[in-house]
Amino acid sequence: MTYFQTTTDAIIFGLEVVLSMIEILFILRLFNKVFGEARINHLKLYAAAAIAMLAITCGLRMVLNPVRPAALPPITVLCSMFFLLCYPPNRQKKVLYIGILLTVSYFWILLYDLIVTPIEDKSIWLTLILCHVGFYLLLELIRKTDNGKQWSIPFHLWLLLMAITLASTAALGVMEYYISNREDPYSLTVEIPISLIFLFINLSLFVVFDKFSTLMHTERENTMLEQQVQLQHRYYKELEAAHQQVRALHHDMGNYIRTAEQLAAKQDNNNELIGFLNAASGQLKEIETVISTGNQYLDSILNIKIAEMLHEGVTVETDIHVPSGLKLSFEQAVIIVGNLMDNAREACRELQSGERWVRMNLSYINHTLFIRIENSASPIQIWDNGLPVSTKNEPFIHGLGLKNVKKAVEALGTMDVESTTHSFLVRIALYDR
Repeated sequence: MTYFQTTTDAIIFGLEVVLSMIEILFILRLFNKVFGEARINHLKLYAAAAIAMLAITCGLRMVLNPVRPAALPPITVLCSMFFLLCYPPNRQKKVLYIGILLTVSYFWILLYDLIVTPIEDKSIWLTLILCHVGFYLLLELIRKTDNGKQWSIPFHLWLLLMAITLASTAALGVMEYYISNREDPYSLTVEIPISLIFLFINLSLFVVFDKFSTLMHTERENTMLEQQVQLQHRYYKELEAAHQQVRALHHDMGNYIRTAEQLAAKQDNNNELIGFLNAASGQLKEIETVISTGNQYLDSILNIKIAEMLHEGVTVETDIHVPSGLKLSFEQAVIIVGNLMDNAREACRELQSGERWVRMNLSYINHTLFIRIENSASPIQIWDNGLPVSTKNEPFIHGLGLKNVKKAVEALGTMDVESTTHSFLVRIALYDR
């Protein structure tokens, strides 16, 4: 059985194979952006895709007329569906994107056919290449519009987008039936703008999904941020109350010990008791307040966090020069200073005990509060919107602290974040407006 009538047919078929292989590589490149990195080696994935496309193209050639193309974009998209198993699970996005991609590929073929087929004396080489290259460009356009995040949208919105692409597919079937049953299929050109409109609508669905998913994620994140702020506010209020009680007890104990020392000094043979009381008095002095700025909220946060760090073996250096009347609310102290100290402590926990350190500088100059906190840290591997992304099991939860800080600072001043091989630095300027 002869599959090719002429040598030209064989060469064109070879060109089809090459173009279809390139096409599926473009699709996989899109998948890598849309669905995340494949769970198998890229080289193996691309090789398997190329072999699969070669087999499908050859199989189609056996059943199709040699003068007809054996591999078109819709065939390549259908073939690519098998490789979705190699990507992280995201059923909602996969089903929607494949559905839209199939619809886009069919409308592209219809549009291309309506424009190119009526042209006389056209080059079959050029038309074949342009057909595939045009679809390559559409794939790249889709890839550029996607944010690469594995976010989802509510089910009813997903159903709406699926209904739009399914309705487009139904409209495509009606158009093709009408065109094929017309006496002269290419006598009218009204189908060209209609196809363009449907193509644009379906391409827009990728953008709509991306915008909806970003909006839903932002709303969930804002809800989490607000909940965290409320929890922090309650936690520090309770901690501040306990801290006040400890300070009062500390003051009373100091008075008790000094009174006992005086009474013991009046008695004979109480040297041992006096020594014990002196030692106790010395220990009380050691646990006196480390930081005293005059702002009770800032003092509470700093003393609590520094005590926690020292307990975990973190070396803390402070250089604080702020006026006693500093205008810093409790909420600002909690969100900005508290979260920065928590972030520094969490970074130090990942290091050996001898490598843990934090340096903090606070100064107030020209109605501006400058906060500089630097801590030892492992290199930051992933960044998102200027902030580091946690590599822990729940990066969304662990990443809320700095996002809260950034959100609070945006209304009051500026924030700058830097990372080196061995340290992490945050600079903040809060303007006293």
